[in-house]
Amino acid sequence: MGYFSRQFTKKILARRLVFLLLFFVAGNFFAQNKNQTQTRNQTQNQPNIEPLFTTPDYTTYTADEIFELGLLYSECERGSQAWNNAWQKLEHIKQGVAAISKDAQTPEALGNTILKLLYSECLKEYSEKQTRLDVALETGLYNCVSSAVLYLAVAKLAGLDVRGQKTTQHAFCTVYVPTEQTNKLKKIDVETTNPYGFNPGSKQTFQREDELKGYYVVPKTYYSNRQEVSDAVFTGLIAGNVCSFYVEKNEYTDAVTLGAARYAAVINEKTKAAQDVRNEFDVLASNYVNIVPDNAAGFAPRLEWFCSFVDRWGMTSFLQENMDTAVSNMLVLCYQEGNEELAQAVGQKYKAYVSAKNVSTIEEMQWLYVLNNLMNSGDYENGYVAAVQAQDLLPKSTKIKNMKNAFYSNCITLVHNAFADSANCGQYEQARELLLEGLKKYPDDKTLKKDLSDLERFISRMNQ
Repeated sequence: MGYFSRQFTKKILARRLVFLLLFFVAGNFFAQNKNQTQTRNQTQNQPNIEPLFTTPDYTTYTADEIFELGLLYSECERGSQAWNNAWQKLEHIKQGVAAISKDAQTPEALGNTILKLLYSECLKEYSEKQTRLDVALETGLYNCVSSAVLYLAVAKLAGLDVRGQKTTQHAFCTVYVPTEQTNKLKKIDVETTNPYGFNPGSKQTFQREDELKGYYVVPKTYYSNRQEVSDAVFTGLIAGNVCSFYVEKNEYTDAVTLGAARYAAVINEKTKAAQDVRNEFDVLASNYVNIVPDNAAGFAPRLEWFCSFVDRWGMTSFLQENMDTAVSNMLVLCYQEGNEELAQAVGQKYKAYVSAKNVSTIEEMQWLYVLNNLMNSGDYENGYVAAVQAQDLLPKSTKIKNMKNAFYSNCITLVHNAFADSANCGQYEQARELLLEGLKKYPDDKTLKKDLSDLERFISRMNQ
């Protein structure tokens, strides 16, 4: 018979693994609070999704309603000493308003005098983050929101037509006064961050320029894209700022319930400003659910809470995006911990909350987990069968396609290497049987067909 003069080269097995990675969709609560850092130290006590308090179901408030809601949005507890002190301060301001209103002033002059009255009675020093109304009355520290809400309430006391204005970075007021033309009103802006802010840019302001320098000057860019908003939206800016401070510290227990009260006040208002309130409320919930979890057991209550939030307040496109991410993250944690049973339960339980386009992503993750395990265990034949089934269900998945190709390559490699070992040892009939068995399973494989052809030619030459 001679000896086998040709050595058949063995192939290297492919180890194509598709790694599953955690990924998060992080929202920004306000423009000034981008890229919030998440923490692992979040309490397991889930935030209350109900409003901290109820609000009137209308958008235009009386002076007292603005003042009351301003205090509530400031988290000033009803009946507390701070609450009583604030109302006593307002009563004192009311007396001042009554006194100046007796003079025969024009509405324009009255609006200007009210601003100066507030500075003589309570507003003392600008503080960028001091947005709480009760603190402004107690300490004299204020920012654009707390001073503007206070002006809105007091100007209404005087009977003025005053409305709130907001931009991305600023809040101020506008007083509407009659003109000589019938049914024609003149709009006068009121920059409440300094006592000379009535009708900014007027001669009156520049006559006191030396004193104006002692107060906060708002950059012109802060006035761009202004929106005139309802009393409900404007007063709620206090809550919006308070919530943003909570987000900075990753404290959501109070932020969510306060955000709920703010949104509930404008839930029936069909304006862009009200939609902005909803968007910011959604970011609160999304930021909370996307805090990096330690494990699946720690993440499960938060995901359950997020579903309750959606059930209570409804699904939006932003919440949907974050829901898809949260469910995916939960599955990743399950797979990282090897808890396939929990992963299957999660996929079924939250399927109704996942968007149609992301259902296939979750199914892909479930299949990839199974395929990775089969790859790691070296069970290439069953892996190939499973991958074919997975690709039939998810034909657009390139990851599953790649896994299927890797399994197929490994199956062929195993047959080829077994054949090569037998042939190189002179066991030609066994080598032939291995190839024929392989071709029964993979009848169109070019590698095995070539191996069989090469073997037959070699045996034929040896028998000559």
